[in-house]
Amino acid sequence: MSQTTHYDNLQVMPNASPEVIRAAYRCLCQKLHPDRNPPELREQCERVMQMVNEAYETLSDPQAREAYDRWLGQHQPAAASAETRRARQAHAYRNMEALEHEEVEFDEHAAYEVIDKELETQRMDRGFWLKAFVLSGGDPTRQKLHYVEMRLDQLRTTEKARLDLEMAEKRARERARQTDQAKALKAVFTSGSRLDRDEIEKLVRAAGSDKHLLKAVDRVRGNTLLHVAAEADLLSAAEFLLQHGARADTVNLAGRRPHELCNDAALVRLLKNAAAAKEHGG
Repeated sequence: MSQTTHYDNLQVMPNASPEVIRAAYRCLCQKLHPDRNPPELREQCERVMQMVNEAYETLSDPQAREAYDRWLGQHQPAAASAETRRARQAHAYRNMEALEHEEVEFDEHAAYEVIDKELETQRMDRGFWLKAFVLSGGDPTRQKLHYVEMRLDQLRTTEKARLDLEMAEKRARERARQTDQAKALKAVFTSGSRLDRDEIEKLVRAAGSDKHLLKAVDRVRGNTLLHVAAEADLLSAAEFLLQHGARADTVNLAGRRPHELCNDAALVRLLKNAAAAKEHGG
């Protein structure tokens, strides 16, 4: 059937323990609370919260849950694949990506499965289990609930740290790739070979973090990077270079300044004014 189930709406497995169901309900209530979300998402939160409340009302009552499970067995295939289950859940919570912010990648469904397995096999984290015992005052049900909440928080924090590390590594690889690319383009530029517009813009962006590029010249014509950007009529590139300290009064081997190489009127004015400012300002 295409409709989501109460288990989907609470983001738990069909065999989830009462403690996990209760903990999942608490987490969703906190996540969907109006004070934790922008005003424009209030209606979305209310719609999802209504589904969550209906699901918890049924699954928190043993008799109602048993009847619901029987009904599911008659109206739903017995073994839906994990992909199908996640697809139904994503449909039910299509608006929740905007609510989860940095935790959008955290898979609470999988986390609850891990915690349920620990409780089922009696392989709980001893530190959390002892702390849960103290907080519960010795009540077994409350002890399990506290344990689920603490383990879920730990798994969420650990997963976020892993994702942050992956993102940092990805950014580092991208910076390294861009650095290698800039070095190759710089070699092409200084050799006097022609660059296309995309290559010029990439080299200009690299000049934002490599000041040596602002003073580099090609060995054939003596052009600076600003000359090259002007010759290609790249106004935004020229503005970027000037903002980072490029000199518009520099002449190439033919004695020409950057503004003498371009055809764009706005660019000519920009470069002339920048050259005049350098001359008057020293």
